[in-house]
Amino acid sequence: MGRTGWRAAAARAVAALGATAALALGGGERVVAAEVTVRIEGSSATLFDGPVTVGDGPVDGGDGSGPHACGGGGPSLAGALDAAATRAGMTWRGGWNPDFGDFFVERIGPDASDHGRAAYWAALIDWRYAGGACQTPVAAGAEVLWAYDTTARPAVLRLAGTDRATVGTGVAFTVRDGWLRADSGEDGGPVAGAAVTAAPAVGGRQWSATTGPDGTATLAIDTPGEYRVTAAAPAAVRSNAVALCVGDELCAGRPPQGGVAPPTEPSGPARGGTPPPAGRVLARSLRYLLAAQRRGGGFPLSPGATAAATSTAWATVALGAAVGRGPARPRSRRRAVRGPLAHRVERALRRARRTLARAIRAPAATAAELARTAVALRAAGGGRAARRLARRRLAARQRSDGSFAGDVNVTAYALIALRGGRRHAEGRRAARRWLLARGATMGGFAAAGHGAPDPDTTGAVLWAAGRRGNADAVRWLDSRRGPAGGFAAFPGAAANGQSTALAALGLARAGRDPRRPWGGGSPAHFLRTLANPDGAIAYAAGDRRTPVWTTSQAVAALVAAGVRFQRSKE
Repeated sequence: MGRTGWRAAAARAVAALGATAALALGGGERVVAAEVTVRIEGSSATLFDGPVTVGDGPVDGGDGSGPHACGGGGPSLAGALDAAATRAGMTWRGGWNPDFGDFFVERIGPDASDHGRAAYWAALIDWRYAGGACQTPVAAGAEVLWAYDTTARPAVLRLAGTDRATVGTGVAFTVRDGWLRADSGEDGGPVAGAAVTAAPAVGGRQWSATTGPDGTATLAIDTPGEYRVTAAAPAAVRSNAVALCVGDELCAGRPPQGGVAPPTEPSGPARGGTPPPAGRVLARSLRYLLAAQRRGGGFPLSPGATAAATSTAWATVALGAAVGRGPARPRSRRRAVRGPLAHRVERALRRARRTLARAIRAPAATAAELARTAVALRAAGGGRAARRLARRRLAARQRSDGSFAGDVNVTAYALIALRGGRRHAEGRRAARRWLLARGATMGGFAAAGHGAPDPDTTGAVLWAAGRRGNADAVRWLDSRRGPAGGFAAFPGAAANGQSTALAALGLARAGRDPRRPWGGGSPAHFLRTLANPDGAIAYAAGDRRTPVWTTSQAVAALVAAGVRFQRSKE
C-alpha cells in the first residue's frame, strides 16, 4: 500500500545554527549530536522557537510501541521534535508504522491531527518540505519548522529585515511565501496584506504595518528597546522572528546580528541531464530488486536491512508484472522481460512465494496484511493452494457494508486481490459500491474516507475499480499532476516517486497512458528522473529513503504503463 494512510503530512526543516559532535567507531565517524534550531507553529500560537541539541538515541513517539532507532544512527527530525518538546515542557505523539519504519506525527502540544479537516503536522528543513520524521536526518546548523494544518495554511511566511534601527526612522521588512518548491527551487514570491508586528521584549506598545504588493512593510518605531518582529497573514503559517534593536545609544554596545537577509533567488535543482530511457531504467531497477532480496525470500525497505512485509509484497508485485503476471502486468505479454533476466526473476518469485505463503497463514493477520499478501500472491504465480487460502481468509474479513476494515486503502487492495472468478463476485461488487461512495465531491479519494483527497489513495482506488464510475477521479488526478509529471502526497509537498507510481497505476488501469504527457511532463518521465545508476528509484531528488519499496512501486507503474524492457550489457 502507499504511504498516505501513515503520513498524511510530511516533515520539513528550516535553517539553524550549531555544532556537531562526532565519535570515531571502527575507523569511521558517525554524528552523535547536532545543535539545530526548531520552531513549532501550532494552530493559534508559536509553541516553541529556539536552539536544541539533538542526540542519536532512539525516539519514543508515546504511542506505546516504545523507543525506535531513527536518523540512520544519527540525529533525526523526530529527535529534533522530541528535544524541542522536552524543552518547551509539552508532549507529542507519533504513531509508529513498522512497515514504513517511521512515525506519523499525530499531535504536538495541544494541536492534534483532524482527519475531517485534513489538518496535519508537516515539517520543513531549510524551507524545503521533508519526509518521514524518523528516517529524515538533520545536520548541525539546520532550522527545523514543524507547522500545523498546511492544507488550510499553504503559505509559509518568511520574514527578512535588519537587526537595528534609529529611533523614529523607518525600517523595512519583507515577507515572502518562503517554502521552496521542489520543481523550480523558488519560493512563492512576495506576500501582500501581511501584518508585520514589532513587540517589545519587556511589554509596552506594539508597532505594526501591512505589506504592500511587493511584500514590504515599513516600521517607524519612536521608542528605544529590544523588539521581536514577526509576520502573520490569513491562510499562512506564521513567520520566523527577527530580533530588532531600536536606538543608537542602546544598541551601541550590542554586536551586530546581521538581521535576516532576504533569500537569494535560487536557480532551481540540478536535474543531472537527460534521464536514461525508460526501458533501461526498468532493466536496471529489476537487477537492483533482485540483488536486494534476502536469503529467506523477503525484501527489505533498504538493501541489507531486515525483510519487511510491505516491501516484500510490493517487490513481488513488481517482479510478477515484469514477467507478465499480477495486477500490474502489461497489457501485452510482448512487453514482459525475456531471456536470462526473466529466469532470474522467476527464481526470485519462487523464493518470495514461500515467504508469502507463511505470512498468509499467520493467525493474527489483519485485513490490511491479508489484502497486501493476497495481492502479492497473485503476482508470484504458482502456489494455487496459498492463493485460494489468501482469498478465502480475506473474503471472510469483508464487512456487511462491503468494506474491509472500513478503510479505503484496505478495501481497494482487497478488491484487487479478489479480482477474477465467480466465487467472490458479489463481494467485489459490494466493495466497489462502498469505495465509489467514498469519493470526495471534488473527485478524488481520501485515506480516511472523508476530508481532502490524495493521489496515493485515488490511484489505489482507480487501480482497483477502473474508470467506470470514476471519471471525476481521473480528472482530479490530472489536476494534481506537477509540471514535471510527478504527484505530491498532499498540497504543498514536493512530488515523490511513490505517490507518482500509485497515481500512474490508477491512471493506467483507467485507460490513461502514464507515458504520455498532457499539458506538461508525464508520470513515467518523472519516475525516470529519479533513477540512480545502481537501479534504485529515489523517493525524491536526492532522497533515497526506503529505496527497495519505492523502486518496487515505480517498476510496477512503468510496467503497467507499457514500458518495454531494454536489454543492456551492464
